[in-house]
Amino acid sequence: MTREWGLQQLPEVYHGLLRQCLKEYCGAAVAEGYEPRELTDFAEYMMAEIKRNLE
Repeated sequence: MTREWGLQQLPEVYHGLLRQCLKEYCGAAVAEGYEPRELTDFAEYMMAEIKRNLE
């Protein structure tokens, strides 16, 4: 599995957030700060997907 898995599998609406996280993870960028609502939306989406896949 590659680091870019999320960009291939998750909705495009989250790609900006994922790219920012990947840049920081790889050391190519310093944390610029995150939009709290964007993080909450992503977390809610992921929790819903986890729950859906457990059913």
